[in-house]
Amino acid sequence: MKKKLEGANSEIAEVLGIADSSTGSVTYRLVEDTQTVCWICGSEVEKSSIKETLNRLQEPDQQKCDRRRELEDEIDDIDRAWKDNE
Repeated sequence: MKKKLEGANSEIAEVLGIADSSTGSVTYRLVEDTQTVCWICGSEVEKSSIKETLNRLQEPDQQKCDRRRELEDEIDDIDRAWKDNE
């Protein structure tokens, strides 16, 4: 009976695409693919290229946020100094 159940489990796993990675299941291939389709241009691109592009685009935005925080801190310091002198 146990042997019959084990066989059924492997058949179910195969149908669901979660079988051993050596079989090349759909799930395994999705994880291992290094390329994907770009949503903007529709071409095949490296996943690492997408990450690099996102990082490049986010960097100036992060710099602006950092600069804004610095300026807000300076404004707060000036405001406190002004109130202390009143």
